[in-house]
Amino acid sequence: MLGDFLSSLLVLFILGLMFTISGAINNIFQDLRNRYLDVHQKIYSDIAYLGILFFLLILFIFLYKGSTSSSGIRQIIKL
Repeated sequence: MLGDFLSSLLVLFILGLMFTISGAINNIFQDLRNRYLDVHQKIYSDIAYLGILFFLLILFIFLYKGSTSSSGIRQIIKL
């Protein structure tokens, strides 16, 4: 019971952290795009931003899968 609550709390924390990081990265990329980049570099910056979001999504799925297994907390600590 307590383990399920802690794992769901951990998932919510990781999800909030992922959205916070992606928002910060988006602000940085938008600032760079508006100041320094031409049209072709803007396309490359969009691809890089999507790559970072994809990496964060894979990381979230990995942590969620580890947190729902029987020894999930120990697997997360081993990261």
